[in-house]
Order: sequence, then structure tokens, then C-alpha cells
Amino acid sequence: MNKSRLLLTALLALSAAGAFAQRSIDMEVIIDSPRNGATYQVGENVPLVVSIINHGPDSVRAGDSLYMLLPDLSVALIAVAQVAPIGYTIRVEFSRPFSYPAGINSMCVTLFDDPTTQVGGMGYPAVTVSYKDPNPANNQACATITIVNSAPPASIRTTALNAATATLKLFPNPATSGVALVSDMGQSEAVAVSIRDITGRVVLHRNYDRVQVNDQNPLELNISGLHPGLYFVELQAGSKRSVGKLMIRR
Repeated sequence: MNKSRLLLTALLALSAAGAFAQRSIDMEVIIDSPRNGATYQVGENVPLVVSIINHGPDSVRAGDSLYMLLPDLSVALIAVAQVAPIGYTIRVEFSRPFSYPAGINSMCVTLFDDPTTQVGGMGYPAVTVSYKDPNPANNQACATITIVNSAPPASIRTTALNAATATLKLFPNPATSGVALVSDMGQSEAVAVSIRDITGRVVLHRNYDRVQVNDQNPLELNISGLHPGLYFVELQAGSKRSVGKLMIRR
């Protein structure tokens, strides 16, 4: 092989490597509607509007796909129609509304920080990795809303505004056969844990009697029966609901 052919081969190799290089994009999610502390009537549909802000350093490209976990734990595919450079905001209004039971409810959305090439197994199609988010801490946003039968007094509105969504930590993550759940529960409560795959299907559910889940008392969960892939873990304790992302690898 002569020098010109060697040079051409090297250039082609560099071009291919650049084409498949994973981009780094810090994406922040904000809920525009409903506003935190808003009040709705029982049976009233709650609209959902979110903003996704690109903090860089790379751009979101036209044709990129973003995956978001919605409040009902279904997964939405957001197709990007144009380039979104640093500082650009992608605003998404979901056409289907959401409904909640009476009481104080947490409405959360979570943007996938790193779509995986194998999502939950069970024969589901692969998701193409287009970027890696170096700061997944701002990939989730929550709004606390109150559902009432009639106009609530000011005390209820204040309670809803100040209500905090529990924080859910999972370790180890990625996990293989077991995972520990840690939340900021202040007292012992009945706890329900659900694990969903990327399609929103519940693949594991456990109910526990009154327990206190915190740093000193993590809740151990056996996940040896689940296929490798990306899952969402939901912990419901009284009025507190929190969701975390779990990667299973073997």
C-alpha cells in the first residue's frame, strides 16, 4: 500500500470515529405548567408544559430524539425539529392532560440522561445513544398540586406550596442482582415500590408495612429476575412519591 492510500485510510478512520463520538449536553428540565402550588378541582384535567434548556457544551441536533418519563410513568418520545445550540430552550406542550385524586399530589417529569442501547430487554427495540448528560441532577422537575372538591381555604394552598417531594437514591447504580433504596422519609409509613421498564410496564411491585426508609435504614430490593437495561423505580410513601432511574448490568 502506498503513502497516499495509507493517508486516505487514516482520514476515513478519523472521520468514522468523529461520526460516532458521543456528544456531551447538559439538559435542564423545568415544568412551566402546572405551577407549583396550583389547585385544581376533582375531575379537572391538569395540563403539562415543560421547557428543556441546553446548557452545552454541545448542541442538540435536528433529528435527535429525547425520551421523557411523564407523571403517569409512560415514556414520551420528543423529536427535535431544529438545532438547539447552547442557551436554547425546547418547549414541549403535551396534548393529553393528566388527572389526579383528591389531595396533595407530586407531578414529576424526568429526562433520560443517557438512553441505553438495551432498554429493559424482553425484545424491545434498541434506543440510539446520541448524547451523554454530564449533570443528570437537573434532569428531573416536579410540581406539587392540590386536587379539591371545592375552592380550598388558604391553609391548604399554603400546605401544597410548601410540600416537598421525597428524594430517592439508588445504590449501587448500575446494579446487578440487588439495589438499596434511600429516601428522606421523616417517619414510618406503609411503602409501595414499583419498577417499570422504558415502555411504562410494571415489571416488579412490592408492598411493605410501616417502615422508615432513610440513610440508616435503606430498603433492599432483589432485582435478579430483571433483564439488563434501563428502568424507573417509584417509591410511594403516604403522600410522598419519588422516582429514580436504575441501570441493570451483568
